[in-house]
Amino acid sequence: MNQTHIAEAIGAYGVLFFSLYWSFALLKQSWNIWHRKSGASVSVPWMLYFYFLCPVYAIYGIQTDKWPLIAHGSLRGLCFIPILIGLMKYKGFQLWEKLTSPMMLLFVILMITTSFSNWIFLVASTGGVFAAGLQPWEMFRKKSIGVFDFQLALVMMLSNCFYTLYSFAVKDIQLLILCIAYFLPIGATLLLWRRYRT
Repeated sequence: MNQTHIAEAIGAYGVLFFSLYWSFALLKQSWNIWHRKSGASVSVPWMLYFYFLCPVYAIYGIQTDKWPLIAHGSLRGLCFIPILIGLMKYKGFQLWEKLTSPMMLLFVILMITTSFSNWIFLVASTGGVFAAGLQPWEMFRKKSIGVFDFQLALVMMLSNCFYTLYSFAVKDIQLLILCIAYFLPIGATLLLWRRYRT
């Protein structure tokens, strides 16, 4: 087994591990929203975008025969549901947030119906960088962490560090650039969480 195969094996189990960690963090975030009956400082568009990103990952995993991606998309997707229901109940969705949901569903439809799934996957994943930036903006705008859970920001940072090292090991330049870009919104989220925590 050469170094590339070893890196791919480690990557596969790493994706599974972080899928479980992500699920834990999302359920913890859901508990915060429902227990405190509030969606304060939790970005609705970010949560919506990442929810629709989950089936994109799962479908791409099926198409490329990569079971870790299937697990990654499926597990996280299920855990986003109680968060979104809680945000709808305790914070509400603005009109533009409701209108953009069908647009984000377009990624899922195109993944299934076209032969450009590689490009759609890349575009959708790149859009996640901008969507992730809406969470620190929400905290900065409100000058509060509200009910946003630290574990969610932490798993984002740790998983992104892992994917950065993995992409470097397997020489996946596109993934490496994407991971480097993610450090900006994730780092801003962690810094603002520390600044505004009480």
